[in-house]
Amino acid sequence: MTYSIPTTEPTYFYAKHTLQWTKELSDYPASFWTLKYYFVHTSSANNFSITASASGNTHVVLVSASSSNYTAGTYRWYAEVTLTATPTEKYVVDWLTGECEVKADPSGASVVRTLTHAQTCLTNIKSVLEGTASTDAQSYSIGGRSLSRYSTKELLDLKSYYEAEVAKEQRAESLAQGKQPSNRIKVNLY
Repeated sequence: MTYSIPTTEPTYFYAKHTLQWTKELSDYPASFWTLKYYFVHTSSANNFSITASASGNTHVVLVSASSSNYTAGTYRWYAEVTLTATPTEKYVVDWLTGECEVKADPSGASVVRTLTHAQTCLTNIKSVLEGTASTDAQSYSIGGRSLSRYSTKELLDLKSYYEAEVAKEQRAESLAQGKQPSNRIKVNLY
């Protein structure tokens, strides 16, 4: 199996793991311009930057596993280019902006899998429907209403809604990992 180097910025990556992608910028070829990415966190102490190297006219971003010891969290990123010739010119590439999540190193002993909002809601709704809800889950609220106060029909409707949301999240994560989407439709009868 051959590894295909991504040509787009990641939507997420794992700390302490190799990070790599390439970028073709016809207006700013790597033979004349240096491309640098800035990752900005709500805590400025966690901000970091990555400078791409040149391979012909292609910008190559490569961060080794030992150098990618970034703090887990969500970062806004933007890119700028700097002309390598004199006089120096520097520009923010407006269309090269986005958001990226740095996930904790999964091989770390202290890593705890966190659920998304949709996964948490779905888990709690199912536990109420199954009658296995803990006291906390029975009083879990969505939209300001307690789950224990929803009718069975409302709970089933919410269950369907959150199953669809979880499925969307899983498809997005699969696509981000380069996996092909499944064309199977799953039907869950309850």
